Amino acid sequence: MSKKDKSKFDDEDIICKYRLEYDSNKVTMVADCKECNGGGELNDGTCLRGILKGFCQEFNVDNVILSHYIETKYTDESIQMLRMMVEIINDLDQMSIRRPYDEYFKQNPALSSTLKNKQKDTCEKCDLGPGKVFILLKEQYVKDIHGFYEEYNNLLGKIEENEDEECLRCISATKSDLVYLFNKLENLRAYVIYKGFQIII
Repeated sequence: MSKKDKSKFDDEDIICKYRLEYDSNKVTMVADCKECNGGGELNDGTCLRGILKGFCQEFNVDNVILSHYIETKYTDESIQMLRMMVEIINDLDQMSIRRPYDEYFKQNPALSSTLKNKQKDTCEKCDLGPGKVFILLKEQYVKDIHGFYEEYNNLLGKIEENEDEECLRCISATKSDLVYLFNKLENLRAYVIYKGFQIII
């Protein structure tokens, strides 16, 4: 068995230090939980947040072990759930880099460089632009899923109230992304409920 020590993310919000262990064709992420404030289980928000951020950096992890004073191992369905959660994080990253002014420029090819720069600046500062909306949702999603739904509904309400004609294409695209995101979240919730009933039965 070979081991590779890894410590990911330097920002203060991340508390997980972990290593990868390789055994045959299996990869296990082992988190050192003894020196942090987490509970050593994935139902603890701090632990889930740290492991999710580690998962975003790793590929093909088969098992997760939270090594507290008692070790807790997660396999199969739990790993699939983590992968589905990471997929949503990746979707949020992709949604956040959409540049709405590109489409606006295509629709208005006669705009001068000065007006283009002004419009670009306006779009990038817009609180309802994809660069603000989806980064904020990602932060809430990783930090607190309940806070995520509250922020999601808050942003959706503001977007639906926006009637600026110049913003209609961007607003429409953002609403479509939000609907897609909601469906992904519903699929994740359905998976968790389905597997939970399987375990009970």
